[in-house]
Amino acid sequence: MQILSSFLEKFKNLKDPKQDRVDIACIISSVIGEEISESLVNEKNGVVFLQISPMLKTQIFMNKEKILEILNTEKPKLNIKDIR
Repeated sequence: MQILSSFLEKFKNLKDPKQDRVDIACIISSVIGEEISESLVNEKNGVVFLQISPMLKTQIFMNKEKILEILNTEKPKLNIKDIR
């Protein structure tokens, strides 16, 4: 029984990609003051890809350093390096 429990212990720390997208969208939305849907956010290898209007992208890039700082403070396991 201990073998099974030690095997299942590995799966406790798996991250939920949907929850990560929700958290990223919430943090970005709070900084720029505009609502961003989590369906428009994708994260891969530490880079956040946004499928949004050019106006919102401009606001995000103007606040990029602040957003990255908050993301890496609140969600250090994501290790976000860039926003595109």
